[in-house]
Order: sequence, then structure tokens, then C-alpha cells
Amino acid sequence: MPFKNPEDKAKVCEALRSGRFEQTHHKLHDGVGYCCLGVMLEVLDKEGHWEHLSSNDYVSWISPDSTMPMDTSPSNKFLERIGFIRDPEDSGYPEIDELVNLNDTQRLTFNMIADHIEENL
Repeated sequence: MPFKNPEDKAKVCEALRSGRFEQTHHKLHDGVGYCCLGVMLEVLDKEGHWEHLSSNDYVSWISPDSTMPMDTSPSNKFLERIGFIRDPEDSGYPEIDELVNLNDTQRLTFNMIADHIEENL
């Protein structure tokens, strides 16, 4: 089950509900808002930081967990470190795909996503 550490799960849910983060879609962070995965990085990856790397209207997460800047998804190394497990059949992370769906497709609020995380992850 995701989130090896229950404190990590609680930190993410608290941050999502805090009102400190404006919500955006399809990018971890667009310079103003965050998707739920961007909030997760902000709260749990203390070695990373946001940086403008191009003329695009978004910023990338730079972290020792990845050899490349991250724009739309956290690195595999970060996800596995906090407890998410890759599906061997499709090489993805089903719970992360679900969070992306809730944030980007269904456009649930951060409060609703936090409820989903508490109940299902």
C-alpha cells in the first residue's frame, strides 16, 4: 500500500487542505498553482526545488531523485522511496494515475483529493 510512512500521508493531506496551494492541472507547478503531485513534492522532497528552465509558462522540479527535470510527474525514485509500487505489467503507478485523473480529468478539489488519499492510499 502506498505511503510507507503514515506521517507522509498526513503531511500531504494537510497541505492539500491548507489553502496554501492554488490548484492547477496538467503540470506539477505552473508558476502559480500546483497539481496534487506538485504539492506532494513540495511537502515530501526536501532536497528538491522549483526552477524555470525554459520560456514555457511552467516550472520544473529539480531533485537528486531524478536525472531530468520533472514537469508532469514525480520521478520513479521519489515515488518508490515514499512507498508507491510500479505495476510490472504496464510500468506505471496505478495510484499515481488515479491521482492524476482526480486532479486533471475529474478536476476534484484538493479537499476531495485529500479525502481520497486518506480513504484509499
